[in-house]
Amino acid sequence: MFGPPQLDEATTRSIDFNRTSLYEDLHEYGLENPDPTPNDQLWARHQLTVIEEPATLDGASLDVMRGHFEGWVEAQDKQDAWNKYRACLVMDEAAVQRLGEAMTPEKHREKHGERCYIELRQRFLPAVEAFPELEEGETDFEGWMNCSVFNLIRLWTSLGDGMYMEDASNEVQDGVY
Repeated sequence: MFGPPQLDEATTRSIDFNRTSLYEDLHEYGLENPDPTPNDQLWARHQLTVIEEPATLDGASLDVMRGHFEGWVEAQDKQDAWNKYRACLVMDEAAVQRLGEAMTPEKHREKHGERCYIELRQRFLPAVEAFPELEEGETDFEGWMNCSVFNLIRLWTSLGDGMYMEDASNEVQDGVY
């Protein structure tokens, strides 16, 4: 995840919201009432990689972010090695504001019920694909899309299956996957 120059309170709150949403989605995605053990084991090993480089990233375009992320991936020698190296989430000022205003999944459930998707398209982060294969004229896909925090596990799983983000962009509604 690439982010703004400093982890102020709003950014920290936004990252915590993102982490909580990922955890909730991890336990809800897939089969109903699955054995929680594998998910709990996976979650225990989960760690976000936050890259802060204000001189390079503050106010940078998504293309600049992609180039920086691709350089980081190449430095790790991990191109296409795993989902973590196929896409990054951009925590820019707008995302910090959107996520910082969000209620926790628990509070949202209390207020709106178990299967409410009112905020599905309001709480999102730009997801940028590393090394996208952009075909001119084929689609409007530019190598990135807005991804709801409630669909991050779905996107992560899809990228792990070898899918390209452009394929998922067909499911974008109202500008958000």
